[in-house]
Amino acid sequence: MKKIGLVTFFDSNYGSSLQCFATKTFLESIDVKCDVLYKFAPDSKWNQVKQKIKNYTQMFLHPSFFRYKLECRRKRGLWYKNPTDQTQMLMNSFINERIQPKIVSNSELKNKNWQQQYDYFITGSDQVWNIDIVDNDFFFLKFASKKKRIALATSFGISEVASYNEKKIKTLISGFDFISVREETGVDIVRKYSSSRVMRIADPSLIYSDDEWRGFIKEKERIATKYILIHFLNKPNDIALKSISWLSEQQNLDIIAIGYNYESFKTVKHFAFMDGDPLKYVSLIDGAEYILTDSFHSTLFSINFGKKFYTFHRQYLFRPQPSRITDLLRRYNLNGRLIDNFNIVKSSFKDNIPIKVKENLKYERLCIRDYIQKSINGQVSQCF
Repeated sequence: MKKIGLVTFFDSNYGSSLQCFATKTFLESIDVKCDVLYKFAPDSKWNQVKQKIKNYTQMFLHPSFFRYKLECRRKRGLWYKNPTDQTQMLMNSFINERIQPKIVSNSELKNKNWQQQYDYFITGSDQVWNIDIVDNDFFFLKFASKKKRIALATSFGISEVASYNEKKIKTLISGFDFISVREETGVDIVRKYSSSRVMRIADPSLIYSDDEWRGFIKEKERIATKYILIHFLNKPNDIALKSISWLSEQQNLDIIAIGYNYESFKTVKHFAFMDGDPLKYVSLIDGAEYILTDSFHSTLFSINFGKKFYTFHRQYLFRPQPSRITDLLRRYNLNGRLIDNFNIVKSSFKDNIPIKVKENLKYERLCIRDYIQKSINGQVSQCF
């Protein structure tokens, strides 16, 4: 039996947990042992000092980095809200039961005997290559030999690399001969900064069809009433709030929010907040009449389940990342579902998702399954 070490996000939000869950369960379904690896490195005072020296050097050499850090400090805490304690507890239970991450230390990563127990290491999906927020050595698999590195639907989270990161990104992606990324903009970045072969494939949550996801959520209790599901990672903008209220009144639908309970939701009538783990989140999407969100994965699950949905511009805490959403919607010719004008909601709320989207999803599903299977069998070059 082959053994894979998977390096990805799994605990930051519903989407991260579910794309990790999908990758792990698919590998196990084809008789592959998969360990989700989590790096543990105590943040010593010396490491903190080194990071501060590094930041100050960057700010001195690159004024744009200084402005970025200044903006991060100014906005910190303004828009982002943590999940409720109950939701976090349910998410942690899901992670412990379904994902079972395995902690590894720096010393283990450097140990060749430890490395040899794995046939390959996979990095991805999600924003594992957003070099402003990740441990670059770990998520770019620098601890592993080049022949064992697999890049699976990785995302940079941005459409352009900041000037102060260009040299770093060139070095990091040169560690892969073959790369699959999640967005078209990611293809452009790889081509600009390396000679690596690159292709775009879907987010791993699309490994499974809507019916296959229903197999995972069959034990989840369904909501008896008809409802609109709202899921916003950041504070919803005024257009989103107005759309939620109008659609609820127009269609006589209750409103359920999951994940994050913002103060501004209290201005909306017929509103209830619900705690839930990642599979409850999928169940709520499946049962909803409409989904309104600023989330990439809520948008993707809405498309996969053929739901009526609207996606709103996210009020990012730090650097905006609109390319992830625009790339996704453009791929399925659903650009009109990204809302910057309330009148679009009023004029299109009866429109269903085109049937042909299902065929596109089926093709995407075949491609990512093929990519995974060929990669772990040393045949990844056949995908390019």
